[in-house]
Amino acid sequence: MFIANNQFDEAIEDLKLSVTDNPTAAKYFHKAQAHLGAGQNSDALGAWKEALKLGLERDDLGSGERTKFDDVKSRIDKLQMGQRTASLGLGDPEQRVVGARARKTAVMAAS
Repeated sequence: MFIANNQFDEAIEDLKLSVTDNPTAAKYFHKAQAHLGAGQNSDALGAWKEALKLGLERDDLGSGERTKFDDVKSRIDKLQMGQRTASLGLGDPEQRVVGARARKTAVMAAS
């Protein structure tokens, strides 16, 4: 209910208690979703990994939840890609493309 109403902080607090009492893949999935909504990317990644560890599968969710699963997975994948890129010292992939275009334009202008 909290997530549907964009009350992400309340959802996170509620889910913290819930996963302590009875951890399930679905609860950690919702916790990841709430953290993403709150802009807490690191915590979202942690909750997502815990959901997967507990056996989260897209097909185990109801049809209404599958679209949300796809959205959360897509956002998590982007975050993980950004972490891998940063750990390699490559920075933001979009910035590299913009920088490469600027260098190419500068070289062409100098010719």
